[in-house]
Amino acid sequence: MSLDNIMKRISGFLPGLILLSLAACVSGGNRPVQLLSSIDPVYPLHAKSRGVQGYVIIEYTVSIEGQILNPVVVESEPAGIFDTSAMVAIASWVYKPMMINGEVQRAEKIRSRLEYRLGESERYKGL
Repeated sequence: MSLDNIMKRISGFLPGLILLSLAACVSGGNRPVQLLSSIDPVYPLHAKSRGVQGYVIIEYTVSIEGQILNPVVVESEPAGIFDTSAMVAIASWVYKPMMINGEVQRAEKIRSRLEYRLGESERYKGL
């Protein structure tokens, strides 16, 4: 059988194989972490009264229970002004944990950016 004949026979099955592969990924139980609930950070009064704006990037692990573990500020601007507010807010977040091949897994090195902007939403922005 020639290569052309083989390709013609296979090409009829390709759309089905692609759909089957996609279904296997979904039904196989693979999914990233999903934020279920969060509390917005509180704008520190001393920063708000002085018109200071900035952000904090926090890296953390999401446990198999969906809780935040080991949060660490990896970057903030201006340094130290919003860190405590961001850490308090992120400690309250709850996730639907990551799943790989149908098994719940820890998700490590998750990063979230919390923005502090006067007159705008102070809700976090995931990275």
